[in-house]
Amino acid sequence: MSLVKNSSIYIFGEILAKLLPFLLLPYLTRKLGVDGFGELANAQAYIVLLVVFIGLSQDGAVARYFYFYGKRSIGLIVSCGLVLSLLFALPLIVFSLYTHNLIVLYIALAALSQVILKVQLSLRQCQKKAFEYTCIQVFSGVFTVAITIFLFETLKATYANRVLAIVIANFLTFFLGLYFYAQTTKLKLNFCWRIRRKGFTYIFMFGFPLVFHQLSFFMKGQLDRILIHENFTPAELGMYAAGFQLASILSILIMAINKAIVPFIYEGFKKKEINFLNVISWFHLSFLFIGLPALFAFLIPESVYQMILGDEFVGSKFYTVLFLLGLGLNIPYLLLVNFLFYHGENKKIAFSTICSSVIHVFFVYLFLQIGLDWIPVSLFLSNIILIIILYFSCKKVYLSQLTRT
Repeated sequence: MSLVKNSSIYIFGEILAKLLPFLLLPYLTRKLGVDGFGELANAQAYIVLLVVFIGLSQDGAVARYFYFYGKRSIGLIVSCGLVLSLLFALPLIVFSLYTHNLIVLYIALAALSQVILKVQLSLRQCQKKAFEYTCIQVFSGVFTVAITIFLFETLKATYANRVLAIVIANFLTFFLGLYFYAQTTKLKLNFCWRIRRKGFTYIFMFGFPLVFHQLSFFMKGQLDRILIHENFTPAELGMYAAGFQLASILSILIMAINKAIVPFIYEGFKKKEINFLNVISWFHLSFLFIGLPALFAFLIPESVYQMILGDEFVGSKFYTVLFLLGLGLNIPYLLLVNFLFYHGENKKIAFSTICSSVIHVFFVYLFLQIGLDWIPVSLFLSNIILIIILYFSCKKVYLSQLTRT
């Protein structure tokens, strides 16, 4: 019962945190316009790229340390990770100050603040502090919305001020979370180099190999924005990004449902109430539903999209429909991935993800030569190939289990 309750709280926090930017979308598109929204999409892509290198998968390192070694020295790992992130971000911060490039400074600080916040969320999740986890998620979302509106209304509605709002909101949330953490846990500052060196080594050895894995997600999720920004106008990127933003509501719902059912699926695997044949049956059935969101979006009149995004975003419906086709494939993807995760086949998942990302970039480059309208098809094609690879990986695991029994 406790597992169900905690899962529900986590899911509520995830959905609310993800929905707040979506609810702010009509305000952003009208205030920034199609050009400004395109510049914002480009800036956000660079933030995601920097998170890969500044973060070194610290949230994963904290989780692994907690479950393998316990909570006794978890504060050491968190603080060493913070120091490493500051050191990695510092050259870019100094460069931006030296060249008086504010947007580069904001992007570096946004990436740094996101890394810090992700670690705090991972720590709360490990400690099963569902309420604190949800509060951090909600406060971050609410602060971001409030500060964005404040900066836009008092200063100027620019994509740079939107990134600045994210920076301020993330750091405010971090310090708030740190304050509440200090109320229940005695903070110890240990500057012994020998002990610190072990913490730095652990994070680096854990995170560095995962940089390439994280880059594969960046290649599939954000690289297209940078390439479009270089080859097309900011207005065209703005239209493209707005279509994806609308379609991403489907991903939020799918991921939330997946988080809710994963504990029960894993329990079913453990009790042998669910097996590979059940998974494959659900996998085949899921293909009946993946096109429904795209069909629904296609039937909605263009005027509704204009009402949501603004008159400048005529044509965003086209991109929304195409992206929904690609994102709908997350349903069969997650069914297969859950099976592989339970059986500890992480290498197979990583291999499949990297292959899919390389194929995605290949299609993006190919469609760049044809036209912007073709680029969303890259997501659909690469996801189809990813699912095919995962399907045969699952089948191989199942056959090897039959051989052993």
